[in-house]
Formats: sequence, C-alpha cells, structure tokens
Amino acid sequence: MCITTGNNTCDAMAKLHLCGNIIPQIWHKTIVSEKTGKADLIAINILADIAYWYRPAEERDELTGETVGYHPKFAADILQRSYDDLAEHFGISKGQAKCAVIRLEQLGVVRRVFRKISVGGISIPNVLFLALNVDRLRELTYRHRFRSQPLPQTACVLCRVHGCAPLFPPTPFGRHWGVRRSSRPE
Repeated sequence: MCITTGNNTCDAMAKLHLCGNIIPQIWHKTIVSEKTGKADLIAINILADIAYWYRPAEERDELTGETVGYHPKFAADILQRSYDDLAEHFGISKGQAKCAVIRLEQLGVVRRVFRKISVGGISIPNVLFLALNVDRLRELTYRHRFRSQPLPQTACVLCRVHGCAPLFPPTPFGRHWGVRRSSRPE
C-alpha cells in the first residue's frame, strides 16, 4: 500500500516502521517536578521505557505469519532493571535515575521490588525489579476521565542531595525506605 499525502517528507515517514518508547503528550502535564512545576522529562522517559517493556510481544506462526499469541518481553514475573541500566540507557547519572524511579513510585505508577536472585550459583541480594501499575498509568494518561489524588509533599534525603525534590512519604521510623540520612550521591 502506497500512502500519498502530497508532502514528500510525510510520504517518506509513512514507509518507516518506528517502534520503541511511546510518550503520550499528557504526561508532560501529569508527570511534573514539584520544584519547578515543569514536565519531569527524566521520569517521563523512564516510565515510557518501563511501559515499553510491559507491552506484550507478538508470537507469529512462521508459515502463515498470523499472530498465534503474546508473551512478555522479560523472563521474570516483573521487569528487572537496575539504576545503572537506566542511567546508561538515558545518558543520566545513577542518582538521577534513582530519583526519577522514586518519583514514579510516589506517583503510584511504579513499585520498586528488591529481590535476591541467583546467577550461576551466586546469590545477588537487592536486585531491583519494577512493577507497573497499569490502572495508575491509565489515570495519568487519560487524566480527563479520572480524578487525581493529592500527593504528600515530602522529599527524600538522597533526592534533596541531587536537587530533584521528588515526592516521597516518610516511614514509621521517620526516614525514607532504603535511604540512610548519611547517604551520599551515587
């Protein structure tokens, strides 16, 4: 099928199959920095990447080419990504990646899960996995259909050091989960 729009550039773009991360425009309004009120581009990009990994991959019949099913793009029950992976992928620091994931967790769209895994008989503790809350993602993406809940305005120590001031609830112990008061930027 040949698409003709009357614009050579648009016609050329119709022939490209672009895939990967998708960023709905509304996220620039619903995922914002508490500090500036502007779009939190790092958190938005990380969320788009997480959402990409959770979109199912098609399984096709080799002979007919018909879709026969779908499967996850990752092996575990939830997505395994490290702060280092995110930092490398997006060209940011590990601290910026960690702060952005914490902000996404505070928004309720992502949940950090730390697990112990075994690789080649070696036990590795505190491996980061990211669970996606699709209902909350839907609320952030289709804001006009949902009523937003106000969020607490507390920043974690680590994020204050990095200057990204995310929302982060205090724990019953008066500090934030996984962040010591003497934490230094990574």
